Amino acid sequence: MTMKFMKCFFWAFAMLLPAAADGLRISPVYLPDSKKLEVLVESNGGPAASRVLLKTNDAPNLTLVEDGKPTVNATEFKSFRETRRGMAIVLAVDVSGTMKGQPLEALKKGVSAFLRGVAPQDKVAVVTFANETRVDADFGSSPGTLLQAANRLAPRGNITELNKSLVKCIEMMALSSLPRRKHLVVLTDGKDEGAAYVLDDAINAAKAKGVSVDTIGVTQVDPKYLSVCERLSELTGGTYFHATGLNEIESQMKQLVEALEASPVAVFAPSHLQADGDSHRIGVRFKAADLVLTGEIDTVLPKGPEAKDSSLWSKALLHPYLLGGAGLFLVAVIILAVVLRRRRTARLAAEAAAEALAQAEAAAAMERLRLAQEASEAAAPAATGDPAGTSLAEGPVAPQSGARGGRKTAFQSEFRCAAPAPGRPAAFLRAESGPIQGRVLAIEQDPCWIGSEAAATFSIPQDSFISGFHAYIRWQAGMLYLFDSNSTNGTFKNGQRLAGTSVVISPGDRIRTGHSEFSIMPG
Repeated sequence: MTMKFMKCFFWAFAMLLPAAADGLRISPVYLPDSKKLEVLVESNGGPAASRVLLKTNDAPNLTLVEDGKPTVNATEFKSFRETRRGMAIVLAVDVSGTMKGQPLEALKKGVSAFLRGVAPQDKVAVVTFANETRVDADFGSSPGTLLQAANRLAPRGNITELNKSLVKCIEMMALSSLPRRKHLVVLTDGKDEGAAYVLDDAINAAKAKGVSVDTIGVTQVDPKYLSVCERLSELTGGTYFHATGLNEIESQMKQLVEALEASPVAVFAPSHLQADGDSHRIGVRFKAADLVLTGEIDTVLPKGPEAKDSSLWSKALLHPYLLGGAGLFLVAVIILAVVLRRRRTARLAAEAAAEALAQAEAAAAMERLRLAQEASEAAAPAATGDPAGTSLAEGPVAPQSGARGGRKTAFQSEFRCAAPAPGRPAAFLRAESGPIQGRVLAIEQDPCWIGSEAAATFSIPQDSFISGFHAYIRWQAGMLYLFDSNSTNGTFKNGQRLAGTSVVISPGDRIRTGHSEFSIMPG
């Protein structure tokens, strides 16, 4: 991009905007240490426009606004890739019937070009949609797996539920483990044939979760729906590309990923902001000639472990009244008080730990006694196999779903528990994430089904990525087994997807179905 073009763009931008306008988006905000603040700054024209508007030599023209007060100028700009922080990106591809043939082949090349341009620290998922939404490659997939998903793109379905798919993709990025910068990249003709969602549902969801939506408008039939793509990107701070020819898609996807990775991050040395765990109003103001652009955001700066102590000691030691003997005495008193307080805290913690350990040992002894009694009572039936005649290799029958067969069981646990019964759970599932986060579910029947249907033992209809009867847990001979019931998006134990086998689960293991993740706790 030539300097002449950059100047032309800048002055064109100035003529189109009033003397003062909200034209900047700042998010996320990072505080790597107590003396540095990094702010991702983008114009409402998207990442590509930001690179032109905010250049390295414009750093003095960008001012930090700390809780409503303009303070210091930026010291430098760096590209987002240079920060090594990473993005969460969902590539959503329209594979409905209108994309069949040459359009879909062009989309494959475009998606592959985008994937080859992302940084190693980025977390990417590939999703396809038509009359349903499928996760072809989830977050955490290797680059090879992502490229394979791109090459496997194939047309399906007879309608396109665009708005519903947009909402589901945005919900995917609600996981706390993902990077804070989030982009949804959509390749579609903009036509929606669903009835459950409207475009504003997707726009509002994106704004609420801080997701920018970038769109590539692709069509060989009717271009009137492309305005939907343009509006979606404009109102969420994303970039819109109109592919006038199929041969443009690959180059536009390259441009998009390059612009995202090169997005400007302004570096400031704040005057009073610090990692105190409180919410702050952070803003930036760009001023050049008659052009003034501003942007603000409320954000919580996570508390740093040393920020409060270092501030206390620096103020105490530098106070003018502490330079004499009285000051030395006061410093000694402060030091003594801190030491005594830490010793008292450590003593109380040790006493509490000892008491907890004693209680745990007593409870464990009682539990061992109970299990031994129950094991002796169940020894005769266990020796002759499953009295109900259902083998682990076949699995149970899901309500309204038919039998599941052909599984092998992987044994890998010494955990033993009594058979589940009402009021006597074999174990518990604690929801660590997902729609029912925080709930504890008791395994009190055999089998225990997890799914979105009301007939499931643990019904989670709020999780749109869980199948009707997604997975189930069986008990046999004192052990618990986890099965996947041919679900669409798979069942995972400790991050590993079940592949036609059952696995033994025990306390400490983590199970994921859809967006819901559970930890196993003893009964």
